[in-house]
Amino acid sequence: MDRLQAIAADNLTQLTQVNDQWEAKDIEYPATKKGFAAVRDATLSLKDQVAAATVPETYQAAWADTVTAAEDLAAKAAAVITGLEAPDDGTLRREAVQAFTDATDAFNVQLDAVRVQTP
Repeated sequence: MDRLQAIAADNLTQLTQVNDQWEAKDIEYPATKKGFAAVRDATLSLKDQVAAATVPETYQAAWADTVTAAEDLAAKAAAVITGLEAPDDGTLRREAVQAFTDATDAFNVQLDAVRVQTP
């Protein structure tokens, strides 16, 4: 769980850095999209790792919620790219970045919920 939490934290850090660079106009559109895509791909990998994990029976109920949280995290990562591509003033991207941040927090809370079940 510590490894999964570290991956989620790294993904959030990377996404935030790319977004901050875009906001400051320190990065071009292709590099921004590539950076967001890297986070999306890493988050999809995280989702797959969570789904493939074999957990003891004691944790299975809580782990199902963890799988759902990882799926939500992956969806939110993809939405950041959609927000970047949107023909608006950046609001959709900003909202998607915040939703990804919130989903990362929810994923970490869910990992903590599994941890507290440790006998």
